[in-house]
Amino acid sequence: MKGDKIFGLWPLSMMLILSVGLVNHVVVIPLLLDSAKRDSWASVLISVPIVLLWALFPLASLLKSMRNQSIHEWLGGRVSAFAKWMLLAPIVGLLLFTAFHTIIDAVSFANATYIPLTPDVVVCFVFVLLCAYGALAGLRTIAFVSCILLPIVVVLGDFVMSANIPHKDYKFLLPIAEHGFGPIMDGSLYSLSALAEIYVLLLVQPHISRNFSRKGLSLLIVFLAILTLGPLTGTIAEFGPFEGEKLRFPAFSQWRLVTIGNYIEHVDFFAIYQWMSGSFIRTSMAIYLVTELLFRTRRGQIHGIIWLSLIFGIMTTFTLHRQLIYRDLLQHYFYYTGILVLLLTLMLWGIAAGSKKRGSGGKAAGHRAQRGEELPEGGESS
Repeated sequence: MKGDKIFGLWPLSMMLILSVGLVNHVVVIPLLLDSAKRDSWASVLISVPIVLLWALFPLASLLKSMRNQSIHEWLGGRVSAFAKWMLLAPIVGLLLFTAFHTIIDAVSFANATYIPLTPDVVVCFVFVLLCAYGALAGLRTIAFVSCILLPIVVVLGDFVMSANIPHKDYKFLLPIAEHGFGPIMDGSLYSLSALAEIYVLLLVQPHISRNFSRKGLSLLIVFLAILTLGPLTGTIAEFGPFEGEKLRFPAFSQWRLVTIGNYIEHVDFFAIYQWMSGSFIRTSMAIYLVTELLFRTRRGQIHGIIWLSLIFGIMTTFTLHRQLIYRDLLQHYFYYTGILVLLLTLMLWGIAAGSKKRGSGGKAAGHRAQRGEELPEGGESS
């Protein structure tokens, strides 16, 4: 809540890696395979330079301009109240859908894999209540919990990657552009949207002790891109581009191949820990941030988290049995979200540049007034 203590870059990095990494590592891979087939890995490589340019200039400049102010305060000093909410409305919409689709995917994964006989509504509301508790605990708690969860997630990821090396045939990655460059460019929009989710750095400013440097932002983006390339190339190399495209949960399917020696199999339960860790952090963070944008008091945020969680539970239960509609919605969301985030960030960058010019002009006039100089009139020099 508003009384949360600040935290450093290390917990922030781990929270972002778990949250954004879930999309890069799990959610966006079926969309990439469906769009670009065996060339989907090239789509990721195309999106990385674009995201790097966006992060190193507009995003980094905005973070420097905000100076740990909340986006409410920052916009309030530069634009009218109406313009402020026009700019915040798309961000609120993005956060709401982030929580919504993460809950649906987590519950769908649970029901399709390890608890198929448990009613959807039970799984849904248990998970939503857990995420609501995390959001009520505050962003600092969510970040510190990420520091506990992420190291194990990384170790398990390295384990499944190494254990499946005998099953991989990287010849499936070639030839490149078999169907032209159109599918590759379409796929790059999905990867762009996934990587652009680091825009949440603009929303956590009041909670952090300092900002990322440009080098830190670059390393974060490259690491997140690797989180996409690893399971994506692994899915193609292990199952082939056509079978891989049919998989609903490609990252989980890779765990089904893992064996340890001749006698140990079915270690895919480790994937449950990975998926639920990312889903919990991502959903809790999104719920917290959206209520922080909408409500300015602690009491309002608490009520907002409770009611929002209840609404998400009801909507998820309704959507779980309409997977085709949800799939189309998810495709459209990730196809256009990256472009929306880039445009929104450019607008905020323009606002920052305009206010900086006005501020420098006002300071110059103030210095001249203090020296007793007259301001020029009618274009004549004083």
